[in-house]
Amino acid sequence: MFETKPHSNFSTVAGLTILALLLRLYHLNAPLWYDEIATLVQSLRVPLVDIVSSFPSDNDHPLYSLLAKISILVFGESNWAFRLPAALFGAASVPALYWLGCKYAPRHEALAASLLLAVMYHSVWFSQNARGYTIMLFLTLVGVGMLQNALNEHRLTAQRMGVYVLCIALAAYTHMTMVLVAVSHAIVLLGYYLFSKSSNKKAADLALPVFGFLLAALVTLAMYYPMSADVLEFFVEDDSAGVSAGNAATSATPRIWAAIAAANELSRAYGGWIPVAVAGVVFLVGIFSYVHQTPWFTAMFVLSIPIFVLVTTILERPTRPRFFFFMAGFLLLVAVRGVAIISNTLLEKFDRPQASRPLFWVLILAISAGSLGAIWQVSDIPKQDYQFAEQTIDELRNGAPVFLISKTSELPFNRYLGNEWDKIETDLDFLAIQTNNDEFVLVYTFQRYVEFGRRAIWALILKSCIEKKAIPATVADGEIHVLICRGNPDE
Repeated sequence: MFETKPHSNFSTVAGLTILALLLRLYHLNAPLWYDEIATLVQSLRVPLVDIVSSFPSDNDHPLYSLLAKISILVFGESNWAFRLPAALFGAASVPALYWLGCKYAPRHEALAASLLLAVMYHSVWFSQNARGYTIMLFLTLVGVGMLQNALNEHRLTAQRMGVYVLCIALAAYTHMTMVLVAVSHAIVLLGYYLFSKSSNKKAADLALPVFGFLLAALVTLAMYYPMSADVLEFFVEDDSAGVSAGNAATSATPRIWAAIAAANELSRAYGGWIPVAVAGVVFLVGIFSYVHQTPWFTAMFVLSIPIFVLVTTILERPTRPRFFFFMAGFLLLVAVRGVAIISNTLLEKFDRPQASRPLFWVLILAISAGSLGAIWQVSDIPKQDYQFAEQTIDELRNGAPVFLISKTSELPFNRYLGNEWDKIETDLDFLAIQTNNDEFVLVYTFQRYVEFGRRAIWALILKSCIEKKAIPATVADGEIHVLICRGNPDE
């Protein structure tokens, strides 16, 4: 494999890491969106001991909640302190990707992937999101790197396996879906020892990985043990616990929605479908190369996708694109490989192979500039802005009562901002409100959830309400809608 003096670009990687950190600190104090508010209200405004001993919902990322609580205790409660762990792990993922990339790709490709991770719109977005996704990315990069010896026809050392165990256990403690990633790693290692053509294989080499994966499972269970009763109640005993408005919408629409939503978000962020289509071609070229040259390393990431989809389908849990953010580093390595192959192929046709490297960097810098442009374009738009929505409601209501639809409105406006607005649960509630009021204000967000999860209410909204304001958001479908609805007191 490559691993050709990754330290030789130390100053460049250090500069990229500083750039990444600056991009992530800019606007870090912007308003919180629903998932962040839910974490703050349910998981952080409690004693430290409750964070490690309770599981309020699957919105909770225990390791992130613990780190964010420490940050808030040190710096005081603010949006930036709440998000600081995400920003730090997001920036730390840049050198981690370079380190991993040097093991499986030429140095210039690893460096290019690190540059793209530093300036990638979605990487910055998730690094300013008080959730555990950047932790999962960082730990995945380091953990997979620790398995290099096993995949490079060398025996896995106990020290590397120990670091991997720590990484995967902490990743699973951040988000339970990482257990499925560990399962995919175990399957890949087993497949390597059983089916690869390496002449150095020994049956005894399996002992350390088997012990390591068992140890990782035990460590993960030990960390979740203090909250095990809550976890079991949420996922097993109470089937309705996880059925939020969002889950209802997901189950009411085809599961392929996750892929469509991801594609729409990419199109919105990067300037339309043409750039996304070009990126798709580049990715296909790159993934073909990785499958051909480093199939076992590629399987470490790719196999987790069908495993995840299969398990979540069986358990009837939602599939969301953000659950796969831990793959961002690998996806960038693949994309960079595609750029390298295409630039080499083009210049070979013009008999200018010596210019392939300059063209490669021109293309990488152009992609980086486009990503920075995407960041700049939405830099002043919060993920969601419930405070501004509250001001807008006060300006529009003119004494009329305010009603909310779904938890995604009730928790932020009432429990977070301190209002006492009633929530509409059913179409009968809506009709009763119409009967008792000449006019009322209706507020909701994540329109898809209302449209598909509350169909009867949605039909009444279309018939009786006029939208007065939609507060913009960078969260997909996260606009906060403020409507004025007419009553029918005489009917």
